[in-house]
Amino acid sequence: MSAVTLQPVTRGNWQGCAALQVSAEQRRLFPFSVLEWIAESRFEPSFELWAIEVDAIPVGFAVLGEDEETAEHWVIALMIDARFQRLGYGRAAMQLLIAKLAARPGCRRVLLGHRPNNAAAAALYTALGFVEIDRDDHEIVRALALAEAT
Repeated sequence: MSAVTLQPVTRGNWQGCAALQVSAEQRRLFPFSVLEWIAESRFEPSFELWAIEVDAIPVGFAVLGEDEETAEHWVIALMIDARFQRLGYGRAAMQLLIAKLAARPGCRRVLLGHRPNNAAAAALYTALGFVEIDRDDHEIVRALALAEAT
């Protein structure tokens, strides 16, 4: 497998990111398009948009953010285009996103949420060490405790 990298979404790559899509059956699990996330980031100053690339080709998209009230760090969105799923890119991207957040001063854990019926997301996040901390009919919230710096 070629190396997965994270690149900031910029004027030069946003259109390639906007073209990424999940499969038709996954749209109920990931209902917002990348273009909608890009638009929302205009009004959410803490959102950081990341292109997930392999060999300079966008294969996925992620959004990081920090809750202004709690200062908690979140992986707000992670998607891999339907054409590139089941190749390990989602796991590799999550590991890079976790490392990026872990390097931030004061970041003691990473939070994320997913739909209760998204078994693939649940399996990935559990395998990466995330534990369920909250749940309702629409979302399961998971947390990954980060090692304290020595």
